[in-house]
Amino acid sequence: MKLFKKSAMSLALGAAVTSGALMMGVSAPVQAVNIAQDGLGQVLVFPYYTTRNGWSTLFNVTNTSGKTVVAKVRWREGVNSRDVRDFNIVLSPYDVWTAVTRNTADGAEIVTPDNSCTFPKLEDRGGGLTGVKFTNLAYVKFGNQDNRDKGAEDLNRTREGYFEVIEMGVIDNKNSNSAEAGRIATNAKHSKAGGNVAFPKSCTVVRSVLRDPRFESADLDRPENVLKGRAILVKGAEGIAAGYDPLVLANFASSQIYSPPQFKFPDLGSGDAEAIIINDNDPENVIKLNPVSTPAVTTGQDAVSALISRSAVINDYNVTGDSQTDWVLTFPTKNFYVDRAFSATSTFAQIPFGGVAPLAPFATAVNGEAFSSRADGKSCFDVNVSMWDREEFDAPDETIEDEFSPREPGTAANQNRLCYEANILSFGDSDLFGSNLQKSLFKGNEAGLPGLSGWAKVTFGKQGAALPVTGMRVEIRNRGDATVNYGLANDHAYMR
Repeated sequence: MKLFKKSAMSLALGAAVTSGALMMGVSAPVQAVNIAQDGLGQVLVFPYYTTRNGWSTLFNVTNTSGKTVVAKVRWREGVNSRDVRDFNIVLSPYDVWTAVTRNTADGAEIVTPDNSCTFPKLEDRGGGLTGVKFTNLAYVKFGNQDNRDKGAEDLNRTREGYFEVIEMGVIDNKNSNSAEAGRIATNAKHSKAGGNVAFPKSCTVVRSVLRDPRFESADLDRPENVLKGRAILVKGAEGIAAGYDPLVLANFASSQIYSPPQFKFPDLGSGDAEAIIINDNDPENVIKLNPVSTPAVTTGQDAVSALISRSAVINDYNVTGDSQTDWVLTFPTKNFYVDRAFSATSTFAQIPFGGVAPLAPFATAVNGEAFSSRADGKSCFDVNVSMWDREEFDAPDETIEDEFSPREPGTAANQNRLCYEANILSFGDSDLFGSNLQKSLFKGNEAGLPGLSGWAKVTFGKQGAALPVTGMRVEIRNRGDATVNYGLANDHAYMR
C-alpha cells in the first residue's frame, strides 16, 4: 500500500488510505463522492456568474440518460454564498435545459427560452422567455427573520456569484417507483409541436404531483452520474465570449435527496460523508475519507471540501497590449465553516449565536451579530502570490511584495487577503467584470509584474495551508472591434 501525502486540509479532516483503482472501468472500493473523471456526475458547480459591466452568463444542463432527472438549481451571491434564487427542474430523457443570468435595473434575474418543466412555474417575460428575479431575502431582515451578515443588503449584491446544480433523484420511465413518479415522467416528456419546437406533455401536472404531500423522496430512484454542464460568459455588445466547464462531482449521494423548492436543501452538505481522492501521479493510489476515519470526516461538506482541497492554485496571465486577465477563485463550501447561517455539523442546524465558528480549515468567521470582531461581515484569510515571466524570471524574492488593491482595512503592508466566497484576482489594470469581489495585483503599476505575460502561483495562509477551492482563468483581447475581439477561459492547475 502506498501513501499519497496530503497537506493541511487532510490534517483538518483526517484521512484513511485504501488501495484500489477508480479508472479504466475498475470500480472504487466504496460508493463515495469524487471529482468526475469523465465529465458526468450528480453535482455541477459553476464557479462564476456575472451580470456586471455588460456581461451575462449563459449555461446549459444536459441529462445524458434515458431516465427522468429531478434536480435543484441554485444561485449564490459571491460575498458569503447566501442563496439569491433556487428552484427545481425536471429533465426528461436526453433533455437539455438552457438559461441565462442577465442584468436588471435593480439586480439580476434568470431567464430561459426552454420549455422543460420547472417547479415552481417561472414568470412570463415575453418573447418566448420565462424567468424569475434574484432576491436579497437571505441577507436582509424581514418580519421576525434576521438574515443580515453586515454586508451590503441591496439587490446589487445579486449581480455576481456562483451557482450549482444538484441532482436529487431519477425516475425510470419504464419501471417507476410509484404512480406519482410515473406521472412526473410521463408528463415531463417532450413531444414535437411542429418544426424544431417541442413541449412537455403537461408541466402543470408535473408541478401538481411534486406539490402533492403524498409525493416524497422515496418515489425517486437514487441519483445517477448522468449530468453534464457548460457555461459561457458573454459580452454581446463587444462580441466577446468565454466558455467554461463546471466542477463535476460524481457519486455525491447514494440515496434520494429530494426537497421541495421552498426549502434550501439539498446543498453541497447533503451528500454522503465519504470521499475518494485520486492521486493523479499514481492511479493505483486512492485516498478514502469517511466517518470512521481518525479523526472523522463527519459531514457531506467535509467530503466535498476534502476533494477540492488545494494548497496552491496555478495559472498564467497576459496583460500585453489589449489583453486582460482575471482569475476566478471560488470556495463553494467555505460557508459551512464560517457562516452562522449555514450548518456547523448538520445541514439542518445553524451555527448558533455565540456558537463555535469558524471551523477548520478556515480561521475567521463571517461576523454577524454572533461574531462581532469585524464590522463588515467578511471572512478573510491570507494568501501569498508568487509570479514568473515566460523566461523563468521571477518577482523579487519569489514573492509579490506589493499588496492587493484595495487593501483590506486593518491589514499590514504586504499582507494579502481574500475575503469572499467567490473572488476575482486581476493582474495589472485588468478589470474585465467590473466586479465588487475583485482584488488587483499591481493595479496602476504593471511594471511591477515580472513580465506582461507569465504565470503565477497562489498559496493560502502563512504556512501554506490547503483550502477547498475551484475556479478558472479568463483572458479577453479587446481590440475595439467586435468582429475581431475574443475571449477564452481555462481551468486552473492545483497542488494538493
